[in-house]
Amino acid sequence: MFILLKEIAVIVASVVGALLISLGVATNQAVAPDTTLPAPLPSSTVAPSDEIEQSQLEENPPIPEEGVSEPKEDKKETIPEVSAVSTTPTKPLIDDFEKSLQEALDALAKIQKTATPQNTSVSDDFNTTVRSSIVNIICSTSGGSLNPISASGVVIDPRGIIITNAHVAQYFLLEDYPALGTIECIARTGSPAKPAYTLDLLFISPSWIVDNAQKIDDIRPTGNGAHDYALVQVTGFIAAPDIPVPPQFTYIPLITDAPRTNDSVLLAGYPAGFLGGLTIQKELYAASAPAKVRQLFTFETVTADLFSIGGSIVAQQGSSGGAVAIENTKSPSGAALLGLIVTSSDAPSTDGRDLRALSTEYIIRDFAEERGIPLAQYLARDLNQERALFSLTTAPTLSAALVSVLEN
Repeated sequence: MFILLKEIAVIVASVVGALLISLGVATNQAVAPDTTLPAPLPSSTVAPSDEIEQSQLEENPPIPEEGVSEPKEDKKETIPEVSAVSTTPTKPLIDDFEKSLQEALDALAKIQKTATPQNTSVSDDFNTTVRSSIVNIICSTSGGSLNPISASGVVIDPRGIIITNAHVAQYFLLEDYPALGTIECIARTGSPAKPAYTLDLLFISPSWIVDNAQKIDDIRPTGNGAHDYALVQVTGFIAAPDIPVPPQFTYIPLITDAPRTNDSVLLAGYPAGFLGGLTIQKELYAASAPAKVRQLFTFETVTADLFSIGGSIVAQQGSSGGAVAIENTKSPSGAALLGLIVTSSDAPSTDGRDLRALSTEYIIRDFAEERGIPLAQYLARDLNQERALFSLTTAPTLSAALVSVLEN
């Protein structure tokens, strides 16, 4: 199973963070819970297929190699809930901490002993590939009215193209507001996450900005996930800006399959919902968990646009933009991206939440409508030129929409 020694630290940190939050010592991160679900989709309307987005396998130029992602479900694993701390404790806080820590470790041991065969069916190679393809996107702020954010992204192209959520990528549109360099967004990799790459915005859904710009300064913005995707591009190394980026990144391509109920998937991201700012900066670990597709939803009529994957250790703030991956023999890596973690229902514990993901079939279809060309054709172009064109023509209008809300 995929609870590794480092992930013990994640659970322990979650317990500690929850205790501090309940005591008012630490503040939680902003979330985007889903409060307006689209219509459920009958499973009989979704036809199976087994195709990989062709640009990922054929149209991208072959290049040498190097490597750089909300949620889970049908797993028997349960994350221990943290008991509320009394406002008038009758014993020292350290005793409460040690008790909660021991409860977390005991619960972890129980999970490891009672895991079903389903939770061990994902191969180590598949797990390693998916985890190697996710990044932590962290946006720091200096001045301005916005708080720093930590989220996830998935490398979907060997040239370092990362897909994440629009509600994350909107920060790229405000990098120079209210002053030059106010916000800086970078990609971190590894576990714990370490600064790795500089990033630039390649594409963000204009429809998402139109529908959600007014929520930019909401304390707890909500949404149903429609149009909530964006593409960013690795542009350089943090430590050595003059060195060219790697000729090839570890990646998982988008699949054109529609999700089906009971599909076995692997969730991966950088959950940070119970962690404080300092811990996120220094001790943020990647996490992955097997899951199954539970329910399908549509934004239209009969298309599987959004799907639920239940609760797990990945079902935390910070996993937005993370991977919902599926094993696929047509992919060079044996893995393909079936969905992008986007929203979650709200609950005190991670196992009580319902994580939801945009299907990649929806993203491919919606991108063609938003951009005017198929995603496969877009990714076959000179992306440096596409990035410059977007920066000059589309980004200023979208930035102005966000700035207008912040100033008014």
